[in-house]
Amino acid sequence: MSPHRERLGGQLAALAALALLVAVFTLDPTPAVSPDAILRAARGLAGALIWILAATGLGGAILGSSSLAGALFLGTGVLGLGLFGLAWVGLFSGPALGGVAVAASCGWLLRPKIELPKLDAAGWAVALVCGAPALINALAPPTDTDEIYQHLAIPSQLLHVRGLLGGLLHPDASRPIPVHTLYAAAMSFGGEPAPKLLHLLWAAVGLNHLRGLGDRWLGAPAGGAAALTLLGSYTFARELGLAYNNLPAAWWGLLAVEAAVAGRRKELAAYAGMALACKYTAAPVVVAAYLITWRGLGPRAVPTMAALTAGALAWVAPYWLRNASEGLHPLFPYAGWPEAEGIVFTYNERYGLGRDWASMLLLPWNMVVHAETTSYKFLGQVSPAGLLAIPGMALAAWSRPAARPVLAAAAVAFVGWALGPHWLRYLLPAAPLLGLAVGAAAVALPSWGRAVLVIGGVLGLPASWGPWLGPTAQEAAVVVGATPRETLLKERVPGWGAIEYINKYTESDARVALLFSWPGYYVERPYVLGSVEDHVPARHLLLTQGDAALTTLRDLGVTHAVVGEVRFLKKTYPFLDDERFRREFTEPEAALGELLLKEGTVVFEEGRYAVWRFPDGDR
Repeated sequence: MSPHRERLGGQLAALAALALLVAVFTLDPTPAVSPDAILRAARGLAGALIWILAATGLGGAILGSSSLAGALFLGTGVLGLGLFGLAWVGLFSGPALGGVAVAASCGWLLRPKIELPKLDAAGWAVALVCGAPALINALAPPTDTDEIYQHLAIPSQLLHVRGLLGGLLHPDASRPIPVHTLYAAAMSFGGEPAPKLLHLLWAAVGLNHLRGLGDRWLGAPAGGAAALTLLGSYTFARELGLAYNNLPAAWWGLLAVEAAVAGRRKELAAYAGMALACKYTAAPVVVAAYLITWRGLGPRAVPTMAALTAGALAWVAPYWLRNASEGLHPLFPYAGWPEAEGIVFTYNERYGLGRDWASMLLLPWNMVVHAETTSYKFLGQVSPAGLLAIPGMALAAWSRPAARPVLAAAAVAFVGWALGPHWLRYLLPAAPLLGLAVGAAAVALPSWGRAVLVIGGVLGLPASWGPWLGPTAQEAAVVVGATPRETLLKERVPGWGAIEYINKYTESDARVALLFSWPGYYVERPYVLGSVEDHVPARHLLLTQGDAALTTLRDLGVTHAVVGEVRFLKKTYPFLDDERFRREFTEPEAALGELLLKEGTVVFEEGRYAVWRFPDGDR
């Protein structure tokens, strides 16, 4: 395509995006934004930008010369681990965080050479169309399950206790938390929206880097095809404005693969370790990056790979050592729940459409055609462009040698995901590599083949963007201050009435147990337990303590409990026999009900949630 035609296409895309936004606001005029909403957004953005600039300065100083993504994410990884150390010694407070931000920002004094991203009109158009709903998500009150039980709850707890929590009472905080320490630091400066805005800025930098990397490695339009494939997938797009750890893991994994291709081994070890520390589901991408390096080493393979592996694991080891020092399994809470035989954190069989050979061979088809965003059939949605691109990937592997390392890495990452739970969200760390594979196909295919990819991607948008944009439209009125945030919270947060009761009608020194419930982020009292993943913490307590479960909680100072009625269904776990299902799911929930009737008093009840007070708990 000539430069003139490319510019014209970009300008037309920008005009189309602008026309779309004008039409939306004309048909459904948004009320004027309140001053409080503007101040809240400005403070959140400032809190996010402080840590963007600090991380980029630090990473740039370490690397000397780098892309913006390379400097930003290297600095982010170093800061994440450093802030974890600060929390471990109990110094996670505002003044200390301010000192860290200033010290990291001093990296700019060394004047690192950082290549700033460039966007043409088409890039700005895509940023505008996708960025507007993502910005609404970022500024809206958190209602996503994982945010309110983990990704924002952990940072909130870090700031409250000025240090680390963890163990059986706070199992989510025993995970590796390099991203969550950054979220807490951003929240300390910018309030609630800051972590989500920080995540959105990370996503913008990562997507732009993916776009440039694809064009550089594979030729135009590979980079654009890769980025658009991801943005056209619900599972990717819905996380843009949330505070999650899947996309940061994806960008660290992509940078690890880039470093492996370029032969920059120290960077490979660092980015690989940061990806693993962020999310263990990044392991297949890390393996792919290491295989690229191993392939060209020859006789030096064993010692070099051993050194690189040690370098990567150094970023994860502090979290393992922390768990071990507290008498827990290094991989807790994913493994090693003490004194509870058979406890499984995640059942692989629960997701997808089967794990027999036929189902595994049909996995690329099933994950596109049969996926649903509201059921355990992959629990998400991806663009059909990836499925349609498979013949093009084969053509690229045969005809374009430059594409082979990318395609091989994508294949390794995909197979690694397929061996675990078939939850599409767990595929996100591999998403940039899979997007590049689609980009390689777009380059190798003739014009009519590229047209098929485009048409398939467009036809897949309603299934992917519908579930994303529908809830986002409801959030807009809250974001601009036209609708009270409590209206949205009552509608979307399970057990919100019970949480309100705790916050309004219990003493400030009350301590709460979340049993078969999880909105810990909104509990304005110290709390224990409360994570999801099949409600393992509550079931573990009941399975190991038996009739003494509530006595154990009272001995720990718990005065109230927010209890949800789960009603575990056997059809959700068809792979378990009746006896095991009854022992691990039905009996613990029934036992809790009996104990509460004997030892507690219900003080609030709404729907499937209730607040129980324990003896001597009404203080």
